[in-house]
Amino acid sequence: MKSTPYFFLMIMLLAMSHVVSAVGISGSNLNKHDMFIPNQKYLFSYTGIGHRSFDNSYSVFAKDELAKYVTLDQVRFEDIPKGGKFTVSGYIDLPEKLEHPGKSFLRICILEDCPGGGLICGRGSACAGIDLMMLYPGILPRISFHTSDTNQDEPVDFTANIENVGEDDIRQASGTVEVYNIEKSLVGTATFETKSIASNSKETIIARFDTYGLLPGNYSAEAKIDTDELTEDFNGTFRIGTLNIKILSYTRELESGSIKLFETTIKSEWNDPLTIYAKLHIYDDNTSIKTKSVTETLHPWKTQTVNSFIDTSGLTEKQYDVRIEVFYAEKRSFVEGKIDIIAPIETSQVMAEKAPEEEIASSQGLNANTMTILLIIVVLLLTAVNIFLAVYKKKKE
Repeated sequence: MKSTPYFFLMIMLLAMSHVVSAVGISGSNLNKHDMFIPNQKYLFSYTGIGHRSFDNSYSVFAKDELAKYVTLDQVRFEDIPKGGKFTVSGYIDLPEKLEHPGKSFLRICILEDCPGGGLICGRGSACAGIDLMMLYPGILPRISFHTSDTNQDEPVDFTANIENVGEDDIRQASGTVEVYNIEKSLVGTATFETKSIASNSKETIIARFDTYGLLPGNYSAEAKIDTDELTEDFNGTFRIGTLNIKILSYTRELESGSIKLFETTIKSEWNDPLTIYAKLHIYDDNTSIKTKSVTETLHPWKTQTVNSFIDTSGLTEKQYDVRIEVFYAEKRSFVEGKIDIIAPIETSQVMAEKAPEEEIASSQGLNANTMTILLIIVVLLLTAVNIFLAVYKKKKE
């Protein structure tokens, strides 16, 4: 019988449904990272967890660079009941030296058998990882440079995290940071503290920069970090905040006749959380309506919407003046503008406008589900037809 793509598609669908609750592995050192020690005998033990849906058998194997040094206590587990547990253990007999410095990898894996002894199935597997690190000759610093935002006239700390993955100690790690404004002009420098860093250890060095007298805004930092004879350059950016909240936008139109939601979008330019609330005033020569929002927290540098509810039943359908005030830290920001009060939109009109959209959405959802079902039916029908034609052809011959 000649195979078809549809037959294999059906097999894939069945395989995917099988793997959903496949074999598992657990243990306190599921993904372990250790330093390589020459000639060490490294023991490991994990718990295998059988398939939750049926009894099965399992194979255990090692893979990746360190697999050749592994001895497994048991490589086959037969007839494990569904959800049953079994112990996967063994040891790594490490050599005098690995093939290369840096990380070397090992995975201890469990692979389930095809249920019923078949050859084609979605065979689930699970692995635990063991990574060993062999130090490099000499010194080898791995450095990351970090900046942080601050507020006007407050200091900012630049930090460098240094890990020495070399065999030798770093006698002296230090450096400098140059700070530039948005026009790329140098506005000051800072010096890192000096530390030594032992082999296979980490240290953090800090350079504190005084921002007194600098204007709020965006700045860049260029660092040179020295570790004995090695120098590396790094770049970063940071912000100096000002105690200010910007009012970015607000509701421009409300319906008359009931309590309505008024939204004000604001943004913090400060590097600390602020407790804020808003006051809203809609008015003209003859009318004045006020309301106040609840008090809430605005996080550093974040954009946020403040909600106020206002009764528009006393407003006629026309344009009014509006004043919005946002209060924070004994300060306030405000904006004045216009707002249109419009006639209420009838519920029937809203439903009529939404109906086509809802029908389309419902149709799209139905189509997605229907297509999935139809695809499975077509696969099954094509497979059946294919088998029937093959049998018919064989009988005719």
